[in-house]
Amino acid sequence: MSSLFDAIVIGAGQAGPSLAARLTAAGMKVAPVVPVGGTALRDSMVADRAGDTVRVRFDLELSRTRRPDKFEAIVRSTLPQVYGAAVDSALRALPEGAVARAGDLVTTLPEQGFHIPLPGGRMIAVWPETRPGRDGPLVVAYRAVASP
Repeated sequence: MSSLFDAIVIGAGQAGPSLAARLTAAGMKVAPVVPVGGTALRDSMVADRAGDTVRVRFDLELSRTRRPDKFEAIVRSTLPQVYGAAVDSALRALPEGAVARAGDLVTTLPEQGFHIPLPGGRMIAVWPETRPGRDGPLVVAYRAVASP
């Protein structure tokens, strides 16, 4: 896998993701970079990064969920902003519903995690973090760790 890029987009604030998407659509190889520390990925979601480990927290109660489809949409939209094009491609290769299934999201997935295979034998593991809610557990964040 080549490590050469046509553009590097630093930050995932209001303009970063849309700029990266436009450049990619124009045929450029783009590397999005979320700096170490807290970075807003989109409204109500913040990534706290330390090396290859990231925790995406849902700041607003409206973002918290127990719905597998909503959690999967969040992972598919935010994880590539942190780790870049290889993760975006890997997620696109997975069928819809592959990240979280009904029941798994708040029972087995927080313990076992979900593993996304990447080129070169690397992998990203994703675990939802749950907290008690009025009607049962809610996912309030997720952790992702990239293997070396």
